Amino acid sequence: MTKESVSSPTDHADTAPKANASSHPENSPQISTQTNSIGKTAAQIMAATASALHQVANSASVSESSSSSTTSTSAVAANKSAPSSSNTMLRDDPSPSPTPPAPLPKPKPFADQFYEAVNDVLGGTNDQQFLMLTMPGQILDPFTYQWDYQQGVKPTRVSMQEFLLSEKLFDPCTMTGADNGFTLAHQYRSALDNLTPRLDAKLAEDKNELRLFLLTKYPDRFDAYGNQLNVAQVYTSLMDAYVAEQHKFAIELDNVKKNLHSTYHKDQDYENAYLDWYFTNADSYLNVINAKYSAILQVFTPNDMSILEGILDSGTGAELEQARRVLNNFGKTSPNGSTIYPVQFVPDNWFELLTEGQKIEDALESVEALSTRLSLLETRRNSLNAQLLTLSSYLPDKTEVQTAIDNAKQAQTALDSARNDLMAGYGSGAGRVIDAVASLAQSQLFGPKSPQLDEEIARQCQYNNIDPNSTGTGKTTTFIDAIKALISADDGIIQKQTALVNSAAELSKALADASSKQNISSLSTAINSLQGQIDGLDQEIQTLRVKIDQAVLARSQSIASGDKDALASTDTLPDGFTQIVIESAASAMTTQSKMVNSATAHSYGSHFFFCGLSSSSSQADSSFQSFSASTESKVQIALNVAKVSFIREWFNPGVFALTKDMYRFSKSRISPNKVVTHDAAGFKEMQDCIFPCYPVAMVIARDITIRVLNSSSISSDFAHSCEQHSAVGGGFLFFGGSSSSSHTDSQSNSKAVSDSKSVTIHFNAPQIIGYYLEQVRPDLSTPITGASDPENTNIKDFVKAYKNMLAAMNDQHQIQQQVRDLQQKHSLHMPDATSPTE
Repeated sequence: MTKESVSSPTDHADTAPKANASSHPENSPQISTQTNSIGKTAAQIMAATASALHQVANSASVSESSSSSTTSTSAVAANKSAPSSSNTMLRDDPSPSPTPPAPLPKPKPFADQFYEAVNDVLGGTNDQQFLMLTMPGQILDPFTYQWDYQQGVKPTRVSMQEFLLSEKLFDPCTMTGADNGFTLAHQYRSALDNLTPRLDAKLAEDKNELRLFLLTKYPDRFDAYGNQLNVAQVYTSLMDAYVAEQHKFAIELDNVKKNLHSTYHKDQDYENAYLDWYFTNADSYLNVINAKYSAILQVFTPNDMSILEGILDSGTGAELEQARRVLNNFGKTSPNGSTIYPVQFVPDNWFELLTEGQKIEDALESVEALSTRLSLLETRRNSLNAQLLTLSSYLPDKTEVQTAIDNAKQAQTALDSARNDLMAGYGSGAGRVIDAVASLAQSQLFGPKSPQLDEEIARQCQYNNIDPNSTGTGKTTTFIDAIKALISADDGIIQKQTALVNSAAELSKALADASSKQNISSLSTAINSLQGQIDGLDQEIQTLRVKIDQAVLARSQSIASGDKDALASTDTLPDGFTQIVIESAASAMTTQSKMVNSATAHSYGSHFFFCGLSSSSSQADSSFQSFSASTESKVQIALNVAKVSFIREWFNPGVFALTKDMYRFSKSRISPNKVVTHDAAGFKEMQDCIFPCYPVAMVIARDITIRVLNSSSISSDFAHSCEQHSAVGGGFLFFGGSSSSSHTDSQSNSKAVSDSKSVTIHFNAPQIIGYYLEQVRPDLSTPITGASDPENTNIKDFVKAYKNMLAAMNDQHQIQQQVRDLQQKHSLHMPDATSPTE
């Protein structure tokens, strides 16, 4: 299953890196040109560096897809160049009193990261639709929805269960804890019943004039009983005669063909005989048909009559009654008294996406998830290397480090140029592909000619919706050939990446030595801190490379041996699913989300992590607070998601696009009278309406793994709280933990396993984690109470005018009948002119 269209909101993924990596951020503190502000400048260096490091450390939001989606990464772009400071003399004060740096900015809320990751890979281009996450997720039992969709008719039991899944309505928001108790069918009917047509006065008058014309008596045209015919009757009788002649000729042709087929068995003989008959006899039939048509034209042309019929049949409002009839015809009463309507799920075999019986695998250790994390770490390292160039601008005397600065700039420019050239020809998604592929290509298993690399390129092309065989703008090679050329060339992307890493290491050492010689301890501290971050990333990258090699070998060996369990594991992405991988600082879970939440949903804190933890669970709450407060704590999540759409033949939301020509009985609108934004203000307007939005698709998640870890150690209290919460069926983050399947004795859908540095939570059943809602078209109707519009008429005036027209016609008919009666009576008393006179 492919998604409609995807775009990434992140910086590094969709935009070309700046060519000048030694730039300085606009909001970074400028170096003072006065020698008496040494302490302040040192603080500025530390604050700017700490802020940059914090941004990089907390930009870890990655989403990876399996079909035609986009890999999303966050990174800190290279900064803009700082003004020259060569005339500034910086020295350390023996006892400096620097201003304390500003508090580090909080990381992006984890709820927002998750929302954007899901929406990036499943969302479409329809501005009227928005994603609403539900927490906890609703567990799905595959056996409830199974049926033979290839052979039989969907069982009523399955139809009812599917209807219940798609029928719930929710208060407009981006995250909710429950539905609002309303159902789509009931609110749809209420909305229809709240509207009535508004009749156009001028159109009503014109229609009456047309009816009057069509009912006008036509001179010298009578039926078999001597009654004079009106215009419509004359036209209909002539048209009937014309159609009858056409039908007569068609029957004659059919009989002739049958007779000739029975006489002539060769096609050529048959065709000759048929043509002889046609040229001899057809004209006589066609002349009669043409004569009948000429008789019609003398009265009224068929085209003109079609125009009149179109005018009489036009007007808004009939759609309301048609929608009500369709709704009534499709509804079936269930044994519990509710009305069930058929809903088609797309794809039809959507329940196969829920297949259970797979072993609980660590989705975070799959090849796909590890590859995504590796690409993320490479991006972070590039960002940190760019920060070294930023720090070099604070060095007054650059003589000893200028060569290292130039080498780093050249390496950065060369890497950026290669990416920019690729994106210019093949689109922004090409940059994400080369980033992911280049990260893996440095491994021996992913060499330029290895099948694993070809598979990875194909997978990344699918993720980013790129045709590998397409020729880019201004390019002569296909995309896949361009990627392979960048990978295998002697001066390719890998060499440029390596050159950047090496030049950054040389620059870091040169800056550290120079700052020490020039006695700028604040700059030296900043450089050492930055280099420490880079060294840590290098270790993580090497560890991930080893894990990826091991995972690839294990998968290859399992496939070669035909290991069914391995093939069914979550290491192999299920058909129709998209994979999402997110890694973030644990403190992001304590940052309040900007999303609009319902009163029953928590978007941050321990209630968020434990998915609605009771406030009485003080131990779990305090242990979570302690864990999330540590700068060494992280949260990782991997899951596979799919989008299942709803089709309702009985539901016609297009009716509400015509509300401008309707009255409404209630003071409340069906929906806002304008297209509102999907934010707090817009959702508030929608919540005050009768039928503001409705679900068009649901989001299913499976193979869910959550890992919380601390590089030093994780507290036993926190680990115990997680295990205990999981054992009793408690959920985590957006995912429900209680088991709803009748095919298992376990009360829990999750399993928590801990070690000294981490807690890993697996969810072994699929669940609905959200819906896509579509806003109902703006309600532009007018309240019927006190409505007064000279350009429109109500139904009372319409009926009155129509009755007056019929009364006038009846009066005229009676007068004409009286005249005919008098004429007939007078003719009976008149003497015969041919009789003899006395």
